[in-house]
Amino acid sequence: MIVRRILHIIVVLAAALLCTDAGAQRVGAGIFNSLKGFGLQLDSDHFEDFYFDSFTVYADIYGIPTARSNAPGIKANYSRNYVLKVLESQYVGFDLYVGPGCTLGYVKDFEVNYFRDTSVPLVKNHGVVAALSGTFGCRFEFGRRILIDLSFCLDAGLHIRKDEEMGNISVGLYKNGIFQTPYPQVTILTVF
Repeated sequence: MIVRRILHIIVVLAAALLCTDAGAQRVGAGIFNSLKGFGLQLDSDHFEDFYFDSFTVYADIYGIPTARSNAPGIKANYSRNYVLKVLESQYVGFDLYVGPGCTLGYVKDFEVNYFRDTSVPLVKNHGVVAALSGTFGCRFEFGRRILIDLSFCLDAGLHIRKDEEMGNISVGLYKNGIFQTPYPQVTILTVF
């Protein structure tokens, strides 16, 4: 039931992003890859104002590569990225950017035993994440059709889940949003 509500929110956010003014814009779509997870990203450039909007939806794989969890989570991030510096050469364009955003999802959060003993399965339930985010990155443009985006994202917010032992609602800081900040995010986009 909660997953269905999160999916409805993600669909509404995606629809809102697609309904932006199409004046001097270009749209890019591609594959999001990170140690955090894998998914899809949609970018909408606004050349006249030197910013672009990014909307990312991906499967959060915390605990899956180490076989300590059998169910991925889902995360969505919206970010408005402001271009700080533009460099161009004959073959490649380079945009350095930074931007604020927000993250919603249904994921597992950091557990203390994650690094202590890799044979111990993750025991805490998935929970809802609501966070503000900050993104820093660079985009490499090859010709007019291919973009490679390398970024880092910090999510500062809350993780709300049902406690396994007590059965009540547990609210805490979303620790993975901070601990996973150094994980690089690479997105390969094609521009339309």
